[in-house]
Amino acid sequence: MRVAVAISGGVDSSVAAALLAQEGHQVVGVHMIIAGRELSGSTQVPAGDSPGVEQARAVAGVLSIPLHIVDLREVFRAKVLAPFVSEYGKGRTPSPCLLCNRWVKFGALLQTARDLGADRFATGHYARIDQTDPARPRLLRGVDREKDQSYFLGFIQREALAWLRFPLGERTKREVRALARDLGLPSADRGDSHDLCFLGGFHYREVVGDRLEESQRHPGPFVHARTGEILGRHQGVHLYTVGQRRGLQIGGQGEPLYVVDLDADTGTVLVGPRKALFSSECSLIGCQWPGEEAEAGPLEVEVQIRYRHLAVPARLEPTGLTTARVVFATPQAAVTPGQAAVFYQDEEVLGGGWIDTRTRR
Repeated sequence: MRVAVAISGGVDSSVAAALLAQEGHQVVGVHMIIAGRELSGSTQVPAGDSPGVEQARAVAGVLSIPLHIVDLREVFRAKVLAPFVSEYGKGRTPSPCLLCNRWVKFGALLQTARDLGADRFATGHYARIDQTDPARPRLLRGVDREKDQSYFLGFIQREALAWLRFPLGERTKREVRALARDLGLPSADRGDSHDLCFLGGFHYREVVGDRLEESQRHPGPFVHARTGEILGRHQGVHLYTVGQRRGLQIGGQGEPLYVVDLDADTGTVLVGPRKALFSSECSLIGCQWPGEEAEAGPLEVEVQIRYRHLAVPARLEPTGLTTARVVFATPQAAVTPGQAAVFYQDEEVLGGGWIDTRTRR
């Protein structure tokens, strides 16, 4: 087959491309440009200025495959960066990677792959696709649970799954590193990125702060959740997120305080002890449904409410075409509006929704 592989220049995408080439496929590399110096003020950045371009070219050179550079900054700004900034201004904490996967990587970049005549589109994600039933491909967790990235894929459109290959899904990160060294890939010992890739070394507060209008910053008081006491003032709700403890600068209360809730309308940052962080349920908006099962009524699922969160048993109750309620079997800490809740049954990803409100225990 002719397989287009998204090559970032990192070790995972490099090994994914190499494995597909070893299988005998005609491999074509695609590298997407999503951000550049526009984060520091300039919007006129040539595509070749992306720091990942040369890394991707080096990988393509070693593998002797063609590489296409695709400028997707316009769709990225509209579908990922603008909502990222807007959500912080509303006192919510966004999940930009899930939006990027849905609209950019497995949306616009997948379409580019199809335009190039590809039969399949592959990435270096640690996840699996079960094609046993071609009419209903299933998205599954990766074998390496420490690196499993299926959470980030929870909003991929179902019709895209039939096009996808995840060559690393059955492998561990250690195995992938070893393969990269054996193949002499220039990315073999390149470290994993732990920041949002589009920030380019900037802190998210800088990126958000530079783009928020004064009327969107919502400064206001720190208020104690239990006593109602005003403990100080802050410069804007976009500077905080539910569960945050550090950087509040409201010490001297005799107990550690955490951000419990944010109200952009009043500019209130509600703080309280750790026990105030726990929620028994939450409401979801913008849901992508598992399919016909959701229409039949409540589902017993496991729900993951952020990337490093261990999925927990819960009841998923559809309340509308794109809304639902999640009732946790046991209360969960820091259920955060704006973050994604992804639903699982066993190893399968059923879909997800965006956390809107939560009911504190």
